[in-house]
Amino acid sequence: VGLFGNGLYSMNALLKKAEEIGSKVFGVGNPQPSPEKESPPLSSGIAEVELHYEHTKHRLHMDLGATAAAFCTQVYLATGVVPARQKIVGFKTSTGQAMSTPLLPDADLRKLGVRRGMKLMLFQLPVGHELEPYNLTTHPVDKIASKCMLLQQRTDAIEAIMLVQQQWSQPTAGDISMVAKLHKLCTIYDDMGLKLLLKVDEIDGDENTKAARKALVRRVNGELDRLDRLKKRLDPLMSTSDSASAALPSPGASPSSSPYAAAAPAAPEAVGSG
Repeated sequence: VGLFGNGLYSMNALLKKAEEIGSKVFGVGNPQPSPEKESPPLSSGIAEVELHYEHTKHRLHMDLGATAAAFCTQVYLATGVVPARQKIVGFKTSTGQAMSTPLLPDADLRKLGVRRGMKLMLFQLPVGHELEPYNLTTHPVDKIASKCMLLQQRTDAIEAIMLVQQQWSQPTAGDISMVAKLHKLCTIYDDMGLKLLLKVDEIDGDENTKAARKALVRRVNGELDRLDRLKKRLDPLMSTSDSASAALPSPGASPSSSPYAAAAPAAPEAVGSG
């Protein structure tokens, strides 16, 4: 009988059999690629993610135990887009489905299905279209309270970065850029706090509402005091940065003996306001 059996093999069957044999032996044919296995979502620890903005790519480390404000501050230092105007997309559900909503400013990072190596995209929002934090209710007290909490988290993020940095007495070009960006961020958040106070003044109601309004005033003033202290700590570093920037050679100038002569100026950051 042999390979052809009783002559029942059709030509199509023979061609299919030959394609299967060729695919196995020589790697020819049209084998279906196996789907790339995705790493499981994380609920704790630190994940390295890839952030794409315009034509640049940044590798950032997301601490899932920290706030979204801390990650957005890291994004700001890398891209120059202030946190209030960031729209970050690319997150997935625990089942791997793409989320339609961007990263909210007060989101819980542990619930975003973050995976190691996941790719995110950043867009800069126009002024007046900033993302709002989550509100328990639509009552003015709750809306302003959520913004007060966000202001606190953003101030915490600046303070944490300043605590980590220990080498600013002899700043590098990267340190100079970071100091300037953090100082700018303090100024932006200070302005946000003053605007919040104006919103608090507009709240009217019964005795409970008035008591809540007083508590909000204390909270905002507390954050404004913290921001003022942070700016005062950054002010001497800003003067150092100005001196260092002045020491950097202008384009086409001959190298200088200054310790900052070999350092390239920081890339211009995107213009934005809170």
